[in-house]
Amino acid sequence: MKTSKSRSSVFGAGLLCSSLLVALVGMPQAAKAAEAKHLRLGFVISKNSPLGAFAVKTAEQVKERTNGGLILDLFEKGQLGGETEMLTSVRQGSLDLTLTGSPIVAQIEATFGVTELPFLWKNAKTMFNILNGSVGQRMLGLLDAKGLKGIAFGDSGPRSLLSRVKPIQGIDDVRGLKIRVVENKLYVASWRNFGAAPVPMAWPEVYTGLQQGTIDAVDSTPWGTRDAKHYEVAKNIALTNHVYTAYLLVMNLEKWKTLSSAHQKALAEAAMVGQLANRELIIKENLSALELMKKAGINVTYPDRSKFSARIGPVYEQFAKSIDPKLLKEIQAANK
Repeated sequence: MKTSKSRSSVFGAGLLCSSLLVALVGMPQAAKAAEAKHLRLGFVISKNSPLGAFAVKTAEQVKERTNGGLILDLFEKGQLGGETEMLTSVRQGSLDLTLTGSPIVAQIEATFGVTELPFLWKNAKTMFNILNGSVGQRMLGLLDAKGLKGIAFGDSGPRSLLSRVKPIQGIDDVRGLKIRVVENKLYVASWRNFGAAPVPMAWPEVYTGLQQGTIDAVDSTPWGTRDAKHYEVAKNIALTNHVYTAYLLVMNLEKWKTLSSAHQKALAEAAMVGQLANRELIIKENLSALELMKKAGINVTYPDRSKFSARIGPVYEQFAKSIDPKLLKEIQAANK
């Protein structure tokens, strides 16, 4: 009996030591998890969209580059509000980050409307060379005064024109067309300048608008047209590539300042990887969207951009009054 009890005691002590060892080994991991800093990032699009890829890849890279020390918690599909609402929340500090369109940011800093100027950019590569360079950095720096830290630019792809009434071969074909546009003064002014009749309309209303003839055409991206199934009720798409809408990843400035320099660097670098994933998926999705629409019998045209560009001067002049005109001239020069 004594021997049995001794063995039992030794066995019990061994189990206790093993348990303590396991607990001690697990402590660094538990402590590490407890120390992780979480930031909330909100956006209106789906994680699975080309723009969602920006947020998803950035979050993955942040976690990897900080060994789990910094975590981006993603809230998609407008869970935390609309674009304007979330941008306001970030400025107020109740939300950490948002990924939002440059037209939304232009509501508080007019300079960001420059990305919406029609026929400004030669192509997406040129746009990102400029926005990722000194010009883009100066633009992002303007947000400091608004309580925001501009981190990086994203891309929703080139916009085209889907028409239900006729193929668009050139600028003369848009005259008088009722074109659905983003609810933005610059879009209205631009299409009116080309002789069209722009109709600001919410995106969910576009399908019915085309179907019922309330509008003749819609200004959108190929992948957006595909996902909304607008090609079911309009059979002509013109690849005008007239606007390359930029998106921005922005953070509350005071929250940014609370991050360590290492975490700031990791977040900035992660966002550039996110941007690349976004751009690659945009190209892929636009190509697949066009293939699908061609198979569905959609007529594709390639209008001469130069005729449109020759007419856009008055819109540029009007826009330049609201920003630093030197910046616009610098961008125009870099696009030649």
